[in-house]
Amino acid sequence: MYNRSVRLTRALSLGSLGVAMMLSASVRAAEPTEPETASASSPSADTQPPETDPPSDTATAPAAPDSATASGEAADTDAESPDVPAPEEEKAEAKWHDALSFGVFADAYYSANFLLPASQPFANFGRAYDQENGFGLAWAGLEAAYSGEKAGATLSLRLGQGPSQGWGDANVPGSQFVKQAFVTWKPHERVAIDFGRFDTVFGAEVAESWLNHNYTRGMLYNLMQPFWHTGLKVTIQAHDLVAIKLLAVNGWNTIVDNNIGKSFGFQVAAKTRNEIFAAYVGYLGGPERPDKDPNNGERVLSANKYWRHLIDVVMTVNWKRLSLALNGDYIYDSNLPRYGASAAWYGVMASASVRLVDWFYIGARGEFLVDADRALSGAAGSAMHTGQTIIGTGTGTLDFHPAEKLTIRVEGRYDGSNNDIFLKGAAPQFTKHQATVTVGLAVRSF
Repeated sequence: MYNRSVRLTRALSLGSLGVAMMLSASVRAAEPTEPETASASSPSADTQPPETDPPSDTATAPAAPDSATASGEAADTDAESPDVPAPEEEKAEAKWHDALSFGVFADAYYSANFLLPASQPFANFGRAYDQENGFGLAWAGLEAAYSGEKAGATLSLRLGQGPSQGWGDANVPGSQFVKQAFVTWKPHERVAIDFGRFDTVFGAEVAESWLNHNYTRGMLYNLMQPFWHTGLKVTIQAHDLVAIKLLAVNGWNTIVDNNIGKSFGFQVAAKTRNEIFAAYVGYLGGPERPDKDPNNGERVLSANKYWRHLIDVVMTVNWKRLSLALNGDYIYDSNLPRYGASAAWYGVMASASVRLVDWFYIGARGEFLVDADRALSGAAGSAMHTGQTIIGTGTGTLDFHPAEKLTIRVEGRYDGSNNDIFLKGAAPQFTKHQATVTVGLAVRSF
């Protein structure tokens, strides 16, 4: 779920004006107040518990003290000195730039795959932003946001290897470098409308590594969930403990739609008053098949009747030093474009993080995925694979915070399958498992 996100405790603020990490967070987020790491399951930036009171967009200047009692003493009515009129109170005027915020970050890693696959890039099957062996720059980013009283804007720019992993649209050159770009209108204190390109609301994990329990993202996030959308998102704070999100978008991970149909979805988020437990239930449905015949260029309107359906459930627990996340997904595509047939895939992810001391955490994650029609595992139509593909993953993470805003993670991970889907050796061969060790470092200004 951790994008695909996102895709861990993500506070559902009405502003939705910043990225989860920067505003901590929209979905998207609750970093613990002590070391900088996720305090919950880090669902996608828009799937965090709704705030009891939406934050104000502008700071309120403190009232000026009464001139007669500014010293803390009562005015002396018997004083012989002549009365001096009190000066007029100066009203602090909010400047437009007071609503601006900026942040930068860099996220680099070293990965070692014990299978020593020769194919580069994308040697590590199923991985999101650690697909290559050796040293790599997963992300380098700039966050900028304007948060006015009634309107705002968000811009997230990215460089590195991460942007090429599903964050671009082939029809829009350079789009992989723009992770988010949307405007926000707040017609009511409990309603916010986002229009543009924004991170998905589905899933528990997100692209920003320090907001998750582990450094690498799981296969549920990478293979089974959308990363982002282009379109309209409406956030409604229906109750202090309940928030609703409504979506009308161009489908999964696209700016220019490949058909005239749209995808529609929702997410309902609820939390307990003590904010220990939160749950998110979401759905997204719409056509993903191109409605243009590649042979003659004619429009095939019947393609719009084939819908892809996603059901996403996230639950998080944050109690004292413990943070837990559970994410489950079911996807059914009535006519997958690549294979011209229906396909289904589903899976579950569970992760946890425990703070042992202020600067050190231990994280863990387990996954179980079923690619029922081999549409995602790269084995569809292959004679060497039969039946459905089942994938399991296990991850353990040592999470260090030696300095403010610095996160260092040392991680061991094992991925296994009933089919030969992992690259091995110099001459491309395939095997049923892969094991990696990854060291990741992330530094941010926010």
